[in-house]
Amino acid sequence: MAHTENFKIRTSECDGKMKLTPAAVLDLFQETAGRHCVPHQIDSPSLLKKENKTWVLSGLSVEFNKYPIWPENVDVETWAKSLTGFKALRDYSIKNSQGEIVVNGSSTWALLDMSRRRPCKIDLLDLSMEIDTGRNAIDSSNIKIDSNNVFSECIISEICVTSSNIDVNEHVSNIEYVNWIYQFIPNSFIQNKEISFMNIMYKGEALLNDNLILETSLNSNSGLHKFINKENGMELCIITTHWRDI
Repeated sequence: MAHTENFKIRTSECDGKMKLTPAAVLDLFQETAGRHCVPHQIDSPSLLKKENKTWVLSGLSVEFNKYPIWPENVDVETWAKSLTGFKALRDYSIKNSQGEIVVNGSSTWALLDMSRRRPCKIDLLDLSMEIDTGRNAIDSSNIKIDSNNVFSECIISEICVTSSNIDVNEHVSNIEYVNWIYQFIPNSFIQNKEISFMNIMYKGEALLNDNLILETSLNSNSGLHKFINKENGMELCIITTHWRDI
């Protein structure tokens, strides 16, 4: 069964054109998913308290058909598609105040044992949440990461992880990676563009005081964004973005 939350868009969640930012969309997805889990006692705070386990995002795709604009109200809907093995599948949709589906999302989650910092089987949980296996928010054929594209421009940026980047799971919040994309893309590229589709693959954890390298590769309508641990060279997150003119 799907779960829906209504949110009033705040100015702090918007860009200079008063459109909801992609990072704010991810935040709404995460908040709605968490609230869906609360009655079943499988939200991250409950799991941390009871079993020292937590949910971590391993992959996310988002399709932006249109961006909600302040001061709209939006309905965010989410539903679980699978809760077995080592991964959970969850989809999302956002409707604007006119009832149009303006954003779709599809995500993959893992259950992390905080003591070992290793994934564990989801089947170990006492699950009562209904599963909707037949409904997909995004065409799965669009969900892919192509890290071998050739781009005409590459920008190297350095990031030091601070306490403001850390979430309840004691690592960099998944949303921070999207914020960093916008922080280090030249304004000349994004001033007349917006993301139409985004794929994210989370491959490792960034912790407090880690130093990261962000490799930003761009062409006219797409981008490749790689976050790498500067000390050991490990790829932590890969994001592909597709952009449209506005």
